Amino acid sequence: MKAFHGDLALKQKYIDQIKSHMDADEIIKGKYWEDGKGGSIGCVLHSSYHEDYEDLIGLPVWFAYLQDEIFKRLPNIESKEFTLRLFKAINVDSDLEKIRTHFLIFLLEYILKKLQEEKFYGLKKTIDLAIDFFKNPNNANLSNRYNRCYKNVNFLRRYLDVVRTIFWAFTDIYNPIVRNAAREVCDSCNYNNDDSVTERFWVMISEKLIELVRNQTD
Repeated sequence: MKAFHGDLALKQKYIDQIKSHMDADEIIKGKYWEDGKGGSIGCVLHSSYHEDYEDLIGLPVWFAYLQDEIFKRLPNIESKEFTLRLFKAINVDSDLEKIRTHFLIFLLEYILKKLQEEKFYGLKKTIDLAIDFFKNPNNANLSNRYNRCYKNVNFLRRYLDVVRTIFWAFTDIYNPIVRNAAREVCDSCNYNNDDSVTERFWVMISEKLIELVRNQTD
């Protein structure tokens, strides 16, 4: 799959369309697409059908869902600029399927750094196994290692929203072991309830996604 189906004019069409909505203050939260206004996906597709990304734009469906979730959770100023910045960064003819694993590894490694070894030992082992799986997806031995580790991990279940939605965009093709690890990370990572901390997290996530798509050239 090639971004914008290899057509520079198609990319410019969507950039112009997004910019027009942005200039008219028509990029809003709370609606996909209604009365000429909508969110990140709505102002691209003029609908709420994420699945149209592949046929219309040459972008993976998971990318559409990830774009949508990041937009919803960014601070208002950053969210209004996010879609235009993202589309400008996408290189014509690039295959964004190639960035999915890189993004997940980045996210898991970021979370790993935030966990205290003595308090989250079992969870850290689980995340390590998930990272190993993404880096070595054909290693069958990871299944047994994960199953042994998973039984010993305590679910802390504190504020589930911050990371969970990101994984939903990625888990459609991956091993159930990784899906379980992802859910466990989401249930266990504590970024506390400070809105400013949460917003900084999503800004960081958005910047990483833009960086990855900008650097993906084939």
